[in-house]
Amino acid sequence: MEHSRATAAGPGAAGIGRPVVAAHGVSKSFGATKALINAHIAVRPGEAHALVGRNGAGKSTLVSILTGLAKPDTGQVTFDDAPAPPLSDQARWQSKVACVYQKSTIIGSLSVAENLHLNRQGPGLRPISWRQLAARTAEVLAEYDIRADPTAPASTLAVDERQMLEIARALSFGAKFIILDEPTAQLDGAKIVRLFERLRRLQESGVAFLFISHHLSEVYEICDRVTVYRDARHILTAPVAGLDKDELIEAMTGENRAARSVLAASSYLAGHTDRAPALRIRGLSVANAFAGLDVSVRAGEIVGLAGAGGSGAVTAGETVAGLHKPDSGTVEVAGGGVRTGDVTAALRAGLGFVPEDRHAQGVIPLRPIAENITLTATDRLGKHGFFTTGQMYAAGRKLMRRLDVKAEGPGQLVSALSGGNQQKVVMGRALAGSPKALVLIRPTAGVDVKSKESLLGTVQQVAAEGCGALLVSDELDDLRIAHRVLVMFKGRVVGEFPSGWEDNELIPNFLTGDNFLAMLQQSTELSLLVLAEAIILISGRMDLSLESTMTLAPVIALWLVLPTSGNRFNGLGFGTAWLAIPICLLVGAAVGAVNGFLILKMNLNGFVVTLGMLTMLHGLVIVIDGGQTIFTLPGSFEYLGRHNWLGLPASVWVCGLLFAAGIAGLGWYRHGRGLYAIGGNPGAARAAGIRVERTVWIVLIIGSILAAFAGMLYTGRLGSASANAGTGKIFEVFAATVIGGVSMNGGRGSLFGALTGVLTLKLIENVLVFGHVSADKIEFFNGVVILVALIVSRYTSGAAQD
Repeated sequence: MEHSRATAAGPGAAGIGRPVVAAHGVSKSFGATKALINAHIAVRPGEAHALVGRNGAGKSTLVSILTGLAKPDTGQVTFDDAPAPPLSDQARWQSKVACVYQKSTIIGSLSVAENLHLNRQGPGLRPISWRQLAARTAEVLAEYDIRADPTAPASTLAVDERQMLEIARALSFGAKFIILDEPTAQLDGAKIVRLFERLRRLQESGVAFLFISHHLSEVYEICDRVTVYRDARHILTAPVAGLDKDELIEAMTGENRAARSVLAASSYLAGHTDRAPALRIRGLSVANAFAGLDVSVRAGEIVGLAGAGGSGAVTAGETVAGLHKPDSGTVEVAGGGVRTGDVTAALRAGLGFVPEDRHAQGVIPLRPIAENITLTATDRLGKHGFFTTGQMYAAGRKLMRRLDVKAEGPGQLVSALSGGNQQKVVMGRALAGSPKALVLIRPTAGVDVKSKESLLGTVQQVAAEGCGALLVSDELDDLRIAHRVLVMFKGRVVGEFPSGWEDNELIPNFLTGDNFLAMLQQSTELSLLVLAEAIILISGRMDLSLESTMTLAPVIALWLVLPTSGNRFNGLGFGTAWLAIPICLLVGAAVGAVNGFLILKMNLNGFVVTLGMLTMLHGLVIVIDGGQTIFTLPGSFEYLGRHNWLGLPASVWVCGLLFAAGIAGLGWYRHGRGLYAIGGNPGAARAAGIRVERTVWIVLIIGSILAAFAGMLYTGRLGSASANAGTGKIFEVFAATVIGGVSMNGGRGSLFGALTGVLTLKLIENVLVFGHVSADKIEFFNGVVILVALIVSRYTSGAAQD
């Protein structure tokens, strides 16, 4: 079925002018292996051209030829219709083409500037002018939107920034054609979006890209045309627009849709629900990653764990496998406890593991397939731990047949295999010890369509034999084989879907009831801080120290109540667990009282006082806990932070009741209305007999008590307390209060409006996160919201006065 529709596209379909690069009738053999047979491709200026095909189709060989690393046996490569330079002239090749590989060529120990100007730091034998080098680099970084210090080590760059640095380096040689080999393999959703935005900007300037990827959805999103190779031959070139996905897959695999296996979750019969769990996870938590994870995977069941970057799903899977030591929680395999934080203990307990990155954590490239694939089962190859090479090769050969690994034999080096076959070796190693449960993290990353079907089919087969599998992935095709899918968001499971779900049910997932409840619970601490700040603002004052009060109060309570034994800091062991609650609230009251004394009695500037307290209290927390996270909590904190009342989290009920009391107090009681008078005109309020100073002092104390209570709920929900627990909350507080219409000048606003501001802010943030918007952009958005709301507030208040 070899055909081409390239001419049908027309010369201007995806770029104008002669091809920036073209390969005509190219063939290449390595011994008896024919890597390319009369292949061709043409990429136009400003075009994003996809090159797809199964592993072994000839893509890597073509890349070697297009970059001057290999010479074709027959055929010709041209750049702008001129013959390619000789292979010996690498400088001219660099001016024509560059390739950004999956494995970065950035040298982490050198600075960003040196990587950009590698071997071009200075002219001739003259000493390098580091100042000029840094200045030139800063100009280039700004041009390509790379936010980095030119003098910083390149190892500090994020993955997408390293890729852009490689692209910038290539373009600095004059190249207008860049090959991107699986550029999104190590990126999360937000970074992929940012990479594609940058690529589109470069396309507008005439740069052309050859985009090699196994993710067909990305081909349709970023590429103008696509070329398909299969079995070393050119099969198809066509515009992406209008090309049916099934037709594209058929060109890649040589099989029509009816002949291909359709992967979906097999029915998990109700009669199987009484099976014992193959894998049981209880209360597993890792600070700043995820908290309170509870998952049960029955024998024969596949459970998907999905989530965007930052959701904690990958870290959770790695923690179950023993790569990370959890702060709390347990893992059981087939009813037996597993020592957490120990990969060897997990393997001995019967847990098989497929890591996320086969290059960094999977294969040993310069060792034979047999050695790689049996690495976790060497104790089973012979008696008393001794085995022969023949025994290892026999076991390896058996696993290779089971996984359909395409290779010369068990003695072949893994480095010689295609990506899909390397991943099969990693899968085989996970199965070598006959595991009772599996943890699979993105098991089909970087493999072709056919290999993906084979790998997922193996998982289904293993499950049918009674093994339980936890499949961690953000690939919807991977998750389709799961009997049910758990969705994680910001370290919590926010939804569960049985097999048969639709794409829009998982992405985005912010409209689900479970996620709405999770969003409410995650909003309670912010809501209490906003309640506190709102009543203080209405009275004409401001308190910046609420964030640190929220952190300090629970830490002091834990320090007084918890004993030293069994904890990571020296507690005094005073009183009972429930005594922690009044201690926490008393600490908040004391902070408010001190603020009131300094502001009202000492007549100091309120902004400066609370700013100073913000810093001082944060330092005090570090002094008390020694900079360590406290993971052992009294039952009182955990009860309020995690318990449910009538289907709603207890913290949501408490927060709602406090807001209701505040709304009633400010709306229907004399003292509450007095706050508006004090904030609007303190002189008039004083003349009317209102005790302004005393009222404001009480408001500052109440606000700090609410902040302390928020800290208690936050600590209970996370299952830990630390100096960084509330960092950055104060900016969200002011964003929500301003959105809710509370005036920064005092005397105006309502608590109902403030609560609406919280929910609006959290809803928008939720949507942005599920839309793969990065954290720094969300923070920028919050700042913009504050400024816009302030401007609106200024004009609306002016109109009201007019």
